[in-house]
Amino acid sequence: PVYSKNLEDVHSWIGIIMYLPTAEELPQSADDEIAARRTAITSEFKRYRGLCESALWEKYGAKEHWAKIELPWEDGADAVRAKAKRVRQSLGDENVRRFQ
Repeated sequence: PVYSKNLEDVHSWIGIIMYLPTAEELPQSADDEIAARRTAITSEFKRYRGLCESALWEKYGAKEHWAKIELPWEDGADAVRAKAKRVRQSLGDENVRRFQ
């Protein structure tokens, strides 16, 4: 939770949302077109999230919602280790151990 004993501290929740189309939303579209659009939106979401992570998260102490953390397996072992390190630094080793 966001909390500080200093009443002058400012906290904010920020989310990145990109909506995926469904077959109902694109009734004239073929299944492969819907899949292609969903893939493109998912890729753009990951790209934009990566930009925010690299440019803003450390600078402002941003934390991901624990249920939204995904390990970047497709980016290789170094990327997974870097993500795990960031989570441990953000949440603390003891809190991470509780979920293992």
